[in-house]
Amino acid sequence: MLYQPLKLKSRRYGRILKRILDETRPAQCQGARKILAWLVCAMRPLRWREIQCAISTDADAGILNPEQRLIMGPKGICGSLVEQQPDDSLRLVHTTAKL
Repeated sequence: MLYQPLKLKSRRYGRILKRILDETRPAQCQGARKILAWLVCAMRPLRWREIQCAISTDADAGILNPEQRLIMGPKGICGSLVEQQPDDSLRLVHTTAKL
C-alpha cells in the first residue's frame, strides 16, 4: 500500500493518510505523497510556492513544467495533515506526523 513507507508514529495520522491515499483520485494521491515527502524531508518550513516549483520541476530533463503543478491547495490535497501558515509556509500538524 502507498502509505506504508511513511510509517507515521501516530495511528491517528496514519488513518488520515490512509484515507487520503485510498479514497482520492490517483493524481490527488500522487500530489499528497509529493507534498508530504517534501515536508517530512525539509530542513525548514517550505512555502507553498516552493513546493509547487519542486513538484513542477523535471529533475532528469532539468526543466520546469508548469502543467505539473498542483491545481488544488494543500488542505484540499492533504486534508488535516498539513497547516498553511499566514506566511504561506506549510507544516505538518504535529511532530508525531513527521516520522
